Amino acid sequence: EIILNFPQEKPLPRLANRDEREPVDRTRLDRIFGDHGDLAARLTAFSPRVPQLQMARGVADALNTDSIYIAEAGTGTGKSLAYLVPAALWALANETRVVVSTRTRNLQDQLTANDLPVVKSVCGDTLRFSVLKGRNNYLCLRRFEQLLRGSVGNLSPRERFAILPLIVWSASTATGDIEEQNQFNPKWFSKIWSIISADHHECAHRRCPFFGGCFLQKARAKALSSHIVIINHALFFSDICSDTPFLGTAGPIIFDEAHHLESSGHRFLRVELDTSRINLFAETVNNLVQRIGTMKEEERLYNGGRELRNSLKQFRKSAGQFLDALIAWAKDRGGQSPDFQLPCSDAGFADLPQTGGLLLSISNLGDRLLLIKQVIKDHKEPEKFESIEAQVQACSEQTSQLKADLTYLSAAQTDDHVFWTEGNLTKGWAKLCGVPLDIGALLGELWDRCNGAVIFTSATLSIASSFDYFKRTTGLLIHDARTATDLFKSPFGAHQTIAGAVKTAPAPDTPRFPAYIADTIAALHATLSKNMLVLFTANSMLTSVYQLLRTHQSVNKSNLLAQGHSGSRQIIIEEFKKNDRMVLLGTDSFWEGIDVPGDACEIVVIPRLPFPVPTHPLTQAIALRMQELEGESFLSYSVPEAVIRFRQGAGRLIRSTSDRGALIILDNRIVSRGYGKQFSRSIDVTFNTFDDTENMINALSTFFSEVTTDGRQEETGLTYVPLEDA
Repeated sequence: EIILNFPQEKPLPRLANRDEREPVDRTRLDRIFGDHGDLAARLTAFSPRVPQLQMARGVADALNTDSIYIAEAGTGTGKSLAYLVPAALWALANETRVVVSTRTRNLQDQLTANDLPVVKSVCGDTLRFSVLKGRNNYLCLRRFEQLLRGSVGNLSPRERFAILPLIVWSASTATGDIEEQNQFNPKWFSKIWSIISADHHECAHRRCPFFGGCFLQKARAKALSSHIVIINHALFFSDICSDTPFLGTAGPIIFDEAHHLESSGHRFLRVELDTSRINLFAETVNNLVQRIGTMKEEERLYNGGRELRNSLKQFRKSAGQFLDALIAWAKDRGGQSPDFQLPCSDAGFADLPQTGGLLLSISNLGDRLLLIKQVIKDHKEPEKFESIEAQVQACSEQTSQLKADLTYLSAAQTDDHVFWTEGNLTKGWAKLCGVPLDIGALLGELWDRCNGAVIFTSATLSIASSFDYFKRTTGLLIHDARTATDLFKSPFGAHQTIAGAVKTAPAPDTPRFPAYIADTIAALHATLSKNMLVLFTANSMLTSVYQLLRTHQSVNKSNLLAQGHSGSRQIIIEEFKKNDRMVLLGTDSFWEGIDVPGDACEIVVIPRLPFPVPTHPLTQAIALRMQELEGESFLSYSVPEAVIRFRQGAGRLIRSTSDRGALIILDNRIVSRGYGKQFSRSIDVTFNTFDDTENMINALSTFFSEVTTDGRQEETGLTYVPLEDA
């Protein structure tokens, strides 16, 4: 049983933006980052880096002048401290708040566990910092208790077993953040988590008996009193970017992993309606129907529940017919593959009879819910039904949102938006999607409303030393006059890496390309005996190569790890780090955000240049828009996107000054096509072309074997042909 009495914590003072501000003193930064400064005194491994100090000064200048600052900081610059220190000094001096937005949980954990405690020790013990996430990350104690009491949800035996770890965790967790859990996966059990997470539709606020211990309210209270608030890009788009942001008027904000800002916008501003959402919505209404069904003594309310049940039955039927119509539409236009992803026509699906039927059934549900609300309002003791009234209101709000989303998606006619449908013919699953196309235009308006500096940083923001592409995708071109930029190269030396491609490799789209990848990986593995990370752009290619390697004579299956085949991402990474002669095959999530220094990763192989998927409706819509703006889309969109991705993958290789490694590209377009130079020149090493695989392996063997005492490669007399001279 969940205890209702919660200890009352002393509220901390709320922070807010001020009109008059104290600037950050540059000389203070010099003392902190200098040879014998505060960081050197506290961190034994700290060594002063000029780029780090220069970036810290740039961040301070932006904070002092409410300007925009873009800083690309290569691996090893120390960018986290470079922006956190001036941000902390500025927030403390002005008793205000600075928001830091990241894309990944890994970076959030690094900032809060490692970097911010150090910043606090050098900037002042009064510094307060916290992490704030979207409300659906937090457990709702009231809804969880209702689930345990059986008043909501209709769980299968498997689902009942799945909630057992949550019972112990709910009584011991301090944050209620589901990401703490490693025994319950909210993606696998989305139905359960949708019932017990802190959904805004069913929040009772101060009327909730659990309000004193509410995890969401505690996280928000802590954020409002923190000098540094860590959020993610998703929360930025869903809350900070809204008309009524929880944290108030947007003040100074720093974006780390800023190269993901546009793609995060496309992801989190997307409206989706699919089989899963419809089923979860029906389950929510059904919970209400079952609850009202126990109130036979309340005749009007009970009868209203019976009518609601009939409307729900009609909704389920209409929804099934609509989804069947979507699948039939896709079957008429698709190929042989069961998976489909098709752009919606200009007419959308508004003319389908099934669309009108579903909209009508949703309207009927809304009408029934309004009648039930009126019955409760007219009751002589309405306070008795306060809890169920909140449940009715939540269902009513979800019904209105569902109707609005279906209208928007089925019409598919909103200007500057792109619409598509996707799903699986065999499984009978379908989804409608719609998203604003020009995220940069939305962001450009927001930067005008920010009451403070806006700072962007990442290891990969530029294309050929230019920030124009990044500025365009984030709406910064119209703010060029107040924008400063810096590009800080990685302190790691070119001598630490050998990079190149085989010019005789088969074309990536030929049938023999998977076998070529597998043979090359096997040859590298057998000859060099190094840990190797192979970064794919598609799961299908990874699976094909994985199956070939499993039967390859030169590769021991125990040395082979593959995403989707060898366990969770974290388990695979840990296995890769602690063992020798490992080959790790990964896709999307392995291109960035993993740190494997030293001999745990000495070879990175990129089989195919990471161009955006050309068949995705969103990619096609962006390409068409770039065609209209620039006269072409490949060089102005596809190549820049791929170069940024390429640089992220290459960055997995050298993680410290003592690392040495090889970067091998198996896509011969990097040497055979003119645009290949944009890839090879984007990494600060000499790029080599090899005649064949044997020539490449010989060069790598020489590189790894001939090392001087200071870790630098000796002169060998070998001459490689740079790409630009090929």
